[in-house]
Order: sequence, then C-alpha cells, then structure tokens
Amino acid sequence: MKRRPTIPFFKWRIAVHLGRTKQIQNQPSMPAYKCQCELCSKWKCSYQEIIPSETLMELQRLGVQLEAPNELYGGQQNQGKYHVRAIYHIVGKIVSGPESTIFHDRLGEYVQNYVVIRSDPWFSVCVSNAKESCVLSPRIDNAKDGDIIVLDFRFDM
Repeated sequence: MKRRPTIPFFKWRIAVHLGRTKQIQNQPSMPAYKCQCELCSKWKCSYQEIIPSETLMELQRLGVQLEAPNELYGGQQNQGKYHVRAIYHIVGKIVSGPESTIFHDRLGEYVQNYVVIRSDPWFSVCVSNAKESCVLSPRIDNAKDGDIIVLDFRFDM
C-alpha cells in the first residue's frame, strides 16, 4: 500500500493514501455533492477566511478538496451568523492523536470529542475512523488501502 509520509494535522498524525483520498472526494453519493444552497454557496466563497491558515495548509497537504465538503449543514443564528458542521473524508490511518469518542458518564453514552482549534471565532475538529462515526461516508474498493477517516468540523460563520 502506498501512503504519503505521516502528516501532522493539529493534534493528530495521519498516514494518508493520497490517490484513494482523491478518489473519494466530491462523490455523487454524498449529501453536499453539487449543492447550491445558500450555505454551500457561502462556504465556497469564504472557506479560506473561515479555516485557520495553518489548518488550511494541513488540509491541503492531506489532499482535501476544501471547496467541496461531503456534507455541510448549519442553523442560522442571530445576526445572520451560522453554526456549521462540515465533513470531509480521507483514506489512510490515524497514527496518533486524541480519542475521537469519550464516555460521558453523566448521560451514560459516548460523545464525539471535538478539539478546539480556535476559540474566537470558534472552530473545532474531531478526527475519527468512519467505522466509529454515525455520518454517511464514501466507500473504497480495497480495505488494504487504509481506513476512511472522517474530518468533522464545527464552527461559526
């Protein structure tokens, strides 16, 4: 299996299969594929200002097509601002980093562990294997190429 050397992504280190990652980007089966809603249109014009510059460079190194998330949705809040969730997928292996789920003992269930990248304006990420996530994910033909990894962002815009 060909993989790019391990790439740091915030608090994670990910070994990426760039060829397979390119194949699963912008697939017709994903919810945001060619979406022209107000939020998706706004995202395509402003993601470079929304994503912190260092994170933007790391995502580009990982082979993520930033203008075309696999899923993007949000709710409008006060003064025309949105609270948004953007989801991308890559192929490879998570080498190290924070756990993607944590046990929330008060409720007795697991919750996603989002790590804050920037607090103002707020921008956070959770990195997980698609097997551990409840989001719709693309499929790959050969599991030997690596796992589908979910890059799940939450932020205000």
